[in-house]
Amino acid sequence: MKNIIKKITLLLMLTVISSCVDQDFDEPPLNGSDPAGVTANWTIMALRDSFYQAGQATALPANAIIQGIVVSNDEQGNFYKGIVIQDATGGILIRVDRTDTYALMPVGRRLFIKCGGLFISDYGDLAQIGVLNGNGVERIPDLLIDQYLLRGQWGLPVPLEVTDAISSLDNQLDQNKLFRLDNVTFAEGGGCTPWSEPTTTTNRTLTDSHGESIVVRTSNFSTFAPNYIPGGTGSVVGVFQNYNSTKQFIIRDLRDVIGFSPASCVAFTTPVHTILDLSTKYQGSDRTIPAGSDIEGIVISDLSNLNITANNVVIQDATGGIVVRFNTANPYTLGQKVHFNISNQTLTSYNGLVEVLGVDGSTGLDISLSTVTGTGTITPRIATLQDIVANKDLWESTLVQISGVTISGAGTYSGNTTLTDATGTLPMYTRTSSTFSAIAYPTTPVTITGIVSDFNAAQLNIRNANDVQP
Repeated sequence: MKNIIKKITLLLMLTVISSCVDQDFDEPPLNGSDPAGVTANWTIMALRDSFYQAGQATALPANAIIQGIVVSNDEQGNFYKGIVIQDATGGILIRVDRTDTYALMPVGRRLFIKCGGLFISDYGDLAQIGVLNGNGVERIPDLLIDQYLLRGQWGLPVPLEVTDAISSLDNQLDQNKLFRLDNVTFAEGGGCTPWSEPTTTTNRTLTDSHGESIVVRTSNFSTFAPNYIPGGTGSVVGVFQNYNSTKQFIIRDLRDVIGFSPASCVAFTTPVHTILDLSTKYQGSDRTIPAGSDIEGIVISDLSNLNITANNVVIQDATGGIVVRFNTANPYTLGQKVHFNISNQTLTSYNGLVEVLGVDGSTGLDISLSTVTGTGTITPRIATLQDIVANKDLWESTLVQISGVTISGAGTYSGNTTLTDATGTLPMYTRTSSTFSAIAYPTTPVTITGIVSDFNAAQLNIRNANDVQP
């Protein structure tokens, strides 16, 4: 009995003691707190509407404060030294001279901007806030950033508007706001096209279900630049911006790309030794040819009659044909067999025509990487015009021969003419500088031998006037 009384007494004492403990020391909220005594007195759009003037920098009021949720930062490298914030009325770009701002200013954190001493201007009609630089603004110096940008709570809901119509995006009212575009497709999606080319910021095209398109702009410094663009249809989240009248969409990372099919890209890691193996590896963007690669083919172009650029040569082997572009005029003549060392060179396309270029993709192959090994002939493939159109990609840069063809146009070979046979039509192009451009073409049906080419669609190029026979 005494033990029971002692236990009850101890319990009562603990209850009394705990009731006397000061409960004012609550734990801080998990998502932090806003800075004390700082309150926004302008909305983003009210400030912009009152002071923004395209083409000039305007000082913001000394006592003006705006607030917004961070919707993008530099975490994945696609927004360089810039932070986009958004409130219920709109969004604005804040330019800062600091990298890795995402560590302290993550997406979902509230920022307060003390505007006294800052200016609002634009770049290509895109509104932005920074420090004065002539008629525009530049980045807020690193040492002054914390004076103007005050960090508040984090982990807050991020503003997001949803639409399936690109046409509904307004270049002024919606710029610097986060959107999700539904039921959209990438024009370059599904193959081997990266988000950005390695040496420059790159535009890709996103199309909605209404047929409207928008530029998706990706920095070559972004962490996901070399990843391939997915195929199919899905949704894309990004910040809507504009450059003058051009609408632009900028994703933050690959989590913004939702519901698409994975890109299907043919591996290009082992050496290639035939033209077909090489040409089929091009799938929409420049690719580096693996070390140890070489090709050999018969020259089917005829530089002596000037219906080809002097830096280009077209070769064909038993598997296919391709254009090789040199950085100087090439010396190769019709019928020569030439061997090319193409290790680490660039496989590219010019208006749809697949070519081998030099290492940087802008200059041609060095002549020293090619050697004449003999001579040979290529027998043209017998075909119809319909066959050529249907097999353009496979037959590109190879010789074909078509019978029963009529030529129509301005009367001479020069420029664009049209070939017609019983199966259809096909453009034929002759350079005005060619030796036979001024010759009148036959008006009766003929047999034509030529090289299948591509200028955004199939076309035929003859080498000389003898390629057209009665």
